[in-house]
Amino acid sequence: MAVAGKAVLAIWNTIAPELHESEYDAWITREHLRERVDIPGFVRARRYTSLDTGHPAYFACYELANDQVLTEAPYQARVASPTPWTQQMKPHLRTSARGTFGVLATTGDGIGGALATLRPRIPREIDARQGVSLCDTIMREPRMMGVHCAVERHAEPDHDDTVGHLLMLESARATALEACVAAACRAIESVASRVREPQVDLFALSCVIGLRSTASAACPRLP
Repeated sequence: MAVAGKAVLAIWNTIAPELHESEYDAWITREHLRERVDIPGFVRARRYTSLDTGHPAYFACYELANDQVLTEAPYQARVASPTPWTQQMKPHLRTSARGTFGVLATTGDGIGGALATLRPRIPREIDARQGVSLCDTIMREPRMMGVHCAVERHAEPDHDDTVGHLLMLESARATALEACVAAACRAIESVASRVREPQVDLFALSCVIGLRSTASAACPRLP
């Protein structure tokens, strides 16, 4: 299923050893995701658990109408006034990485049970047309259910002038992710002259919450 908005807030994280996973699961699924989706401009939230034993242990993807949502009063007010449960949980949360990404292209036939996130750094931003071409090429892998390509917002280029991108690859089964990642890496090399090897993380879907009817459909999609 295509990303429901023009931007994505992506968070890779783990939790402190003293926090029991069941308590963390209860908080994020019963309160935190719903709280975020109730903010205007937050269209949908997806939560994933790592298929690896290493870090990051979790991945959350918030689909946004646009990236201005994060600077507007409703979101800022919620951040400034966390709930008692959130205040209790915050000392135990460890963020591995976090970024806001503008969606270049997105396509899919549904929400897959398994997800790979790729974080390549590319010397130049690919435009929307190239993003569509990239997604189209990756979707030729028959085990792929969805492909989403986005570029990091408000980030300075690295010392080698590379810019952070995010690819999210959805498949029905975890066993298909290796082939999906390989197809994506080949496709990235076809649209970029030089690519720094991407960070790759594999996840299983835990839950999906929300879908506002006001979601923007303006980001490029495949026909």
